[in-house]
Amino acid sequence: MQTKQTKTAQALSASFKVHAENLLTDIQTHINTRDSLQKNVILMRKSKVKLGASRKTCAMLAFIFDGLTQLKDAKGKPLTENTCNNYLSEIKKSVTKGTELTLNSSRKAKPAGQSQTPKSKDASKLVDDTETDIMASTDDKPAMPKVGAYKSNDDAIAALVASIKTVKSQCTIAQWTAITTLHPSTAKMID
Repeated sequence: MQTKQTKTAQALSASFKVHAENLLTDIQTHINTRDSLQKNVILMRKSKVKLGASRKTCAMLAFIFDGLTQLKDAKGKPLTENTCNNYLSEIKKSVTKGTELTLNSSRKAKPAGQSQTPKSKDASKLVDDTETDIMASTDDKPAMPKVGAYKSNDDAIAALVASIKTVKSQCTIAQWTAITTLHPSTAKMID
């Protein structure tokens, strides 16, 4: 027997589904990105370029390092010099020794059967400090979408195009490439 959902429950359910779909898209992007990283390392290896001892003596390592300094973390901040050095070291090791590229080598692996998640006393580390969680809000009801807010299909499409342009402007090149790979019609809407 199906129960009828209240408007609040429907809004929460719709919000959760959107976030779940975004999570699944990000997981697919992560999987594709890891595969792409490995393919690029293999192609670098096949180029037969020999990497030097350090970025101070090797132009190729300096080139990679300079590129790494242009990247930003998930919060939009430039990667630290230490992070760039660690990534460069891992890239060099992967290219020269043929090992799988991992950018989390400083993370110590737990023994088999143990969780990578923090202990319960560190549960705060599992929670994002932004207050975007709809369930954690006060008793205010979430804003319901206005049905019929767009007078025509053209108005609705214009709003979609504007939203897509906003999202594109806030993505890194790699993110936008991954999004358009997964959903090619998205890029076509703003062309």
